[in-house]
Amino acid sequence: MSHVKHSSSVQAPDDPTKSVNAAEWNDDHLVSGLVSVGVAEAISAAVSVVAANLSTLSAQVSGVEVHINALSDQISVLTGGGEAVPTSAQFISLEANVSALSVELSAERAARAALSATVSTNATVVSALSVAVSVVQANVSTLSVEVSAVRAGLSNELSARSLSVANLSAVVSTNLAQVSALSVLHSTLSAQHSALSATVSSNAATVSALSVAVSVVQANVSTLSVEHSNLSAEHSALSVQVSNLSVIVNGLGAGEATPTSAQFASLQATVSALSVQHTSLSALHSTLSVQVSATSVRVSEVSAAVSVVAANLSGLSVYVSARAAQLSSLSVLVNGIAGGESAPTSAQYYSILADHSALSVQVSNLSVLVNGIGGGESAPTSAQYYSILADHSALSVQHSSLSALHSTLSVQVSALSAQMTSLMATKGVVKGSQIISTSALTNVSGMAFSVGAGNTYAFKYMIIYRSNQVSSGLGLSVTFPGMSFFAARALICAGATGTDAVFEGGITASGTRIQALSTQTSTLNYLAEVAGVCKVLSSGTLQLQAAPELSGATGTIFIGEGTMGAIWRTG
Repeated sequence: MSHVKHSSSVQAPDDPTKSVNAAEWNDDHLVSGLVSVGVAEAISAAVSVVAANLSTLSAQVSGVEVHINALSDQISVLTGGGEAVPTSAQFISLEANVSALSVELSAERAARAALSATVSTNATVVSALSVAVSVVQANVSTLSVEVSAVRAGLSNELSARSLSVANLSAVVSTNLAQVSALSVLHSTLSAQHSALSATVSSNAATVSALSVAVSVVQANVSTLSVEHSNLSAEHSALSVQVSNLSVIVNGLGAGEATPTSAQFASLQATVSALSVQHTSLSALHSTLSVQVSATSVRVSEVSAAVSVVAANLSGLSVYVSARAAQLSSLSVLVNGIAGGESAPTSAQYYSILADHSALSVQVSNLSVLVNGIGGGESAPTSAQYYSILADHSALSVQHSSLSALHSTLSVQVSALSAQMTSLMATKGVVKGSQIISTSALTNVSGMAFSVGAGNTYAFKYMIIYRSNQVSSGLGLSVTFPGMSFFAARALICAGATGTDAVFEGGITASGTRIQALSTQTSTLNYLAEVAGVCKVLSSGTLQLQAAPELSGATGTIFIGEGTMGAIWRTG
């Protein structure tokens, strides 16, 4: 409440019958107790009412003065000289009129005195109220200056935020350029991977052809072995016949009966024929033996070459598989990059290209070697074997180098993923209306977010709602797991537009309920907000809850489509 008091001690109280100008009054008085703008408006209205009452009283005083003047004129006529003396009856009537007028005049004078005192009192009050209004206006001016200062501060803050956004945009542009470069590298590696796969497929076909050739050679060796066995049997039979002939010849020489000339000629012809056959069979046996030996050696060489080629192809397949895994990891890297970590350097890019070029040369050399084996050339020499082994060692070194590069890229991807998590919000939007009829807090569908232990988050819910009854307001809360710290605030439209339009409260524990006691209009949609920050102690879910103040059909709350929530990881 406002009070008017003297600025210094005075010798006597204010005299309400005396007037004083505003400057003197302000110098001598102080107003204590600041009033609000609403109270100032009420004071102004009261001043207007008092001024109207003063105007009415002034009009009444003027009317009384007219009556007094008329009576004075009549008395002057009656008491003046030169006029006829009234009769006794007239005098008595006049005397009665004068008495009545005197009484009325006294009453009017008393009323006038009372009105004058009331006017003086009201004038004093009006002056005090005017001073109070002046103080309120001064306070309003001060508040206007403070509001201007706050606006300037907000403008500076907005400019700083705009600059931060511009810097962030520049970082995003840089990352997009790096993503483009990685995409080009990924395309190149994919093409090289396809070429290696085609080479492996071609080499596999060559190995298959070599296997078929080895099978044919082995079949030929089996056939030659059968022929060799047959020739050996014939050779044994001829040897028996020769032995028999030798026995006969020896018998002839020992004194047995001498054969006739015909028998001797026949025997001699048989011996000649058998000698020719023996010679021929001996030569064929020697040739077959040489061929079998050569073929066996060739088969052994081809088998050894095929084994080496198969081993090299197996190693090459493993290497290609590893490179395919690296390509997959690189694809994940290209798809996941969006933060501020640096991409692989140009030196790393050229290292990968050099590795692929060296691998392509080695695969070409291996293909030439395999083709040579399949075409009937000599088997690989020991020098070629050792060259293949050296190539395999070089491939192992390259594989180790690529594995190290993959580890580096994995670390970069992890860092970029962490940055993207902190830059991008997880969002949720309610797709359809949700009706809540019980006064117990109920989970709002689609407004749950997972939070991880040790992480810091900022979150915000924007709730579109409508109440079925003006006297039933909206209640809001959030539930959450264990937190290192948690602070949130709820804002809910409740009263009529103005200073009491928003009901607000702080949420400091899981399930803390902020309950508005009313809704402005039951047929309109209104917006409520819940915003806060937290650091998670144990992983769990952050869940928005809502409820009407009253249960039943009359207290139903409608959570509208378009209600949304968002959460950002800040640390």
